[in-house]
Amino acid sequence: MEVVSVSVAVGLGTSTPCTAYAKIYEALFDGGLTFTPVAASEVLNIEPSDINDFNGEVLKTFTLNTPYQSSVNKAYFVCVVSDNGGDEFVVGMNG
Repeated sequence: MEVVSVSVAVGLGTSTPCTAYAKIYEALFDGGLTFTPVAASEVLNIEPSDINDFNGEVLKTFTLNTPYQSSVNKAYFVCVVSDNGGDEFVVGMNG
């Protein structure tokens, strides 16, 4: 499957303005746990209008710099991160 983007709901508690980006790692279980970066997105600005209230439906989509072809029988770790020091960046959870 080709992966072209990562979408997340930015949650209450996020300090704005800030920047964030998505990364995808392949997880290898080879006697330990190793994460190898395989894809990354552009850096996006996060503004107050991107923040979800409770039950919000606003998604921020991070387009990967290069589409990534994922493989069957491999595990992946997908994350969205902000490098804004001690400021808060909150991603909503469901389930």
